[in-house]
Amino acid sequence: MTLIKKSELRNGSLIIGWLGLVFYSGWFIYAIDAYSMFDFDKKEDESPSEVDAITAAEMSLSIIISIVGVLINVVLVYAAHKSVRMMLIPWLLTMALGFLISLIYAMYNFVEFFFNFEIPKLWHVFFSLLLLGISFYMWLWVYGFYHKVKEEELMSNFQYQIVEDELQILTKTQARPPEYSIINYT
Repeated sequence: MTLIKKSELRNGSLIIGWLGLVFYSGWFIYAIDAYSMFDFDKKEDESPSEVDAITAAEMSLSIIISIVGVLINVVLVYAAHKSVRMMLIPWLLTMALGFLISLIYAMYNFVEFFFNFEIPKLWHVFFSLLLLGISFYMWLWVYGFYHKVKEEELMSNFQYQIVEDELQILTKTQARPPEYSIINYT
């Protein structure tokens, strides 16, 4: 029994891809803007601090993540539009990895809240869990589309195999007319 049609899963995957594309494009613009405002030019008498190095590394990582997010979501939109099953795998793997990292971050914030009783950490935990739930739902939606496309490919291959087998059976068992020869009785 099918609860959700393939077309609905396809449309949902397209929407998820476009939303991810908008999100990561915005993140890229924000990261580039923050990176451009960072003061890399230190005066000779000032030594770069460890905080500056960490901030620069975080900004660079943020730019890389946003570029990868844009590319992965472009692939998702194309894969959902053309129903290409294998092109859905990079998005599914990337989201699963991001989900695990976000889960670890939420657990870290929860432990830190538990030991320090800081209210902002509680909000971090709450929003992390909310975003985890939303991202898991989106992952399940695209994963469902992946399985529908896989099922459709298997059925089309199976039907092709049946037709091919029936053609082979028909050609082998087809009654052939007897061969007549001219008999010469002279």
